[in-house]
Amino acid sequence: PDWAEAFEHEVEDRGCGEGGVARLGGQRILVPEWGEPGEPLVVTFSPMTMRERARLAQSAKGNDAAATVLVVIRHAKDAEGNRLFTEDAQTRKALENDVDPAVLARIAYAITHTTPEDDLGES
Repeated sequence: PDWAEAFEHEVEDRGCGEGGVARLGGQRILVPEWGEPGEPLVVTFSPMTMRERARLAQSAKGNDAAATVLVVIRHAKDAEGNRLFTEDAQTRKALENDVDPAVLARIAYAITHTTPEDDLGES
């Protein structure tokens, strides 16, 4: 989709060390829809491990919408690294029914398609 291409420029690297996979952690996405006027919410995240991806696939049971919600619940964090959402039925229901799916998809895309190390630059 068109937003995916534009989105690549929206993901920013916060940097977290010298070289290697560790540099891929601490990435962030700005979410203006969830912030204050002029101050978008900053959602931080780290790349998903293969184990996390397998757990996600098992939990979502082939349902792409459920996978999108679970990615955001499990991996969206604040600047201090605390989860933004609690993984419970109430949160899932709210995200599935009351939140713009395009916003959720954009955040989930960022988390599941992290910036390659070569594109991060110097930390």
